[in-house]
Amino acid sequence: MEGIEKIPLFDNHSHELDYEKCSYTPTELSISYLHGFRDIEGGGAGGEDWVSEEQAFDLQHFGVVKTMVCHLSKRFGCGATLEEVTAHRNRLTKEGQWEYAVSLYKDQNIAGTMVDSGLPMRDERTKFPCRVFRLYRMDPVLEHLYLSCGTYTDLKREFLEKVSAAIEEGYAGIKCHIGELFGLAVYPVTEYEAEKAFPSFLMGDEKASEIIYFALFSELMKLCGEKDTPIHIHTGCTGGSGNGKIQNLDPFLMAPYLNNREYQKTKIVFLHGSYPNVRNAALMTHMFPNVWMDLSWVLPWTSLDFAAVLQAVLGAAPHSRILVGTGQHGIPEMAWIAAKTIRSALGDVLDHAVAQDILTGEQAYEAAEMILYGNAARMYRL
Repeated sequence: MEGIEKIPLFDNHSHELDYEKCSYTPTELSISYLHGFRDIEGGGAGGEDWVSEEQAFDLQHFGVVKTMVCHLSKRFGCGATLEEVTAHRNRLTKEGQWEYAVSLYKDQNIAGTMVDSGLPMRDERTKFPCRVFRLYRMDPVLEHLYLSCGTYTDLKREFLEKVSAAIEEGYAGIKCHIGELFGLAVYPVTEYEAEKAFPSFLMGDEKASEIIYFALFSELMKLCGEKDTPIHIHTGCTGGSGNGKIQNLDPFLMAPYLNNREYQKTKIVFLHGSYPNVRNAALMTHMFPNVWMDLSWVLPWTSLDFAAVLQAVLGAAPHSRILVGTGQHGIPEMAWIAAKTIRSALGDVLDHAVAQDILTGEQAYEAAEMILYGNAARMYRL
């Protein structure tokens, strides 16, 4: 699509970048893209001493790692091997990754990012070469309050006070892991039911814990509806295998809950496209005017599958409620690669729609503008 490279991009989901790390081995660089067995108990979050020779071989043949090598080899003018790409980037980052990140973000016109981090607001470690917005993590707050509150009433009051204060401080959204913790088959819980379950919850009863969490989630839904603050729900399987709830992450499971009109004024963002249930997530945006979907992690991790994913999403979801992002962490190439991938795939899919007389050229360009930047600009009042 002509001109798509000029449209700014908003990264709807990112994590901190490590600006101090100056060099990587080829295996360390590929590990940056790894979920799955890295997340299993006993795995590692960094380094490479826990990776076997066979696992290191597999890592360099992940589609996303090959995509990284493909793009970086062209940028550096070097051979398309993990070893050569790593050596070239290490020469550019020998004094840290900040200037390198600046060049990548400028190259792809990345204008803003939503950072998911436990660090305080405006912490220097959450800086990016673009405008920064922040997600407020509710689950660590709840874990802390669970230890100090003696009644459900106290827990609810203190939780809502903390969320309200975070919104006042400038957090642009609330991050929630309800799916991994209890699944997406959420149900309403009355105040009486929550109070009744609270003693069993304190004793560690799993069902009581679900009741308390769902009760607080419903209170959060009402508060965020009043504050016009979106709730970002981690959905899909981004490679981790240890949560035990993977079979309960279909976004359709949330439909009965969202049929309650009391919750329909609260914006819900399904992070990571609910992959591999992307069609179901897209249909949820079609069914509910308050549901949005974000394609971070799908970008760039699904690599060769992304154009097909994007076409499925565009076929069902309102183009006005699709967000793109990266889920990046550690290294800035992820946002750069994701930006290149989305521009290429989106341009191809929309050009094909124009050629098939499904969209006009003007409609296609409007959709590209909304998906890359306009929808985020509207949601976060940029």
